[in-house]
Amino acid sequence: ASLSRLRFADMRRADSAALDPAKKWTNTLADASGAIREDGASSTLFDIATCMRGIATGANDYFTLTESERQDAGIDTRDVTPCITKANHATTTFGANQFKRLQQEGRKCWLLDPGTPLSESVVAYLERGRAMGIHARYLPSHRPVWYRPEKRKAAPIWAPVFVRGRFRFTRNDAGALNLTAFHGVYPRRIDAEAIEELLQYLLSDAAQQAIGAQSRLYGGGLRKLEPRDVLAIPIPVSLQRALGDY
Repeated sequence: ASLSRLRFADMRRADSAALDPAKKWTNTLADASGAIREDGASSTLFDIATCMRGIATGANDYFTLTESERQDAGIDTRDVTPCITKANHATTTFGANQFKRLQQEGRKCWLLDPGTPLSESVVAYLERGRAMGIHARYLPSHRPVWYRPEKRKAAPIWAPVFVRGRFRFTRNDAGALNLTAFHGVYPRRIDAEAIEELLQYLLSDAAQQAIGAQSRLYGGGLRKLEPRDVLAIPIPVSLQRALGDY
């Protein structure tokens, strides 16, 4: 029934030669980058930033702690780092107040990152992890030191991995680390003005349309962005000129 309502006059035509099997066809079929091209876009986010996957711990339940879990284990704040574990824990800004709210709500918000030498409390916690077999899991067992997370600087902007509707980019004012719920975007210019200018562009209607064309579409309207998809987002030349110097 739905097919009978389709009007061929409303459809776009695409030459088969323009459909590269190795690329997403959404850009071609939806022409989602048209609004950007009008501004003279010939650049992508790759020209002004890098993007990395979030930190994978291999055992979030163990390596991330709530505030009460940290206190109960006697682990000092010097042996943990603020982190975000779930996409719904952040909006377009994540600062000190948002981090404090996660603590108050009993959310996982600390990443185990022990200093040297190990404190007695950390040693006890690691012994508990060994008893649970955490050290033998795939990712921990393949790290140089099973309980130390991969070293990563806090990303100024977080990009969502999965989304329905608009893509929500987040300015990370708290200096927290992002786990795999987000990708980390690292602009070459990291001053506050540059970060805000890039964030506002990514949240604009024109950018959102282009971003949608880079994402992978799954059932129920679920979309997924890989780091390379984030870097392929077209940007206006004016933005590239403003933020590309470093």
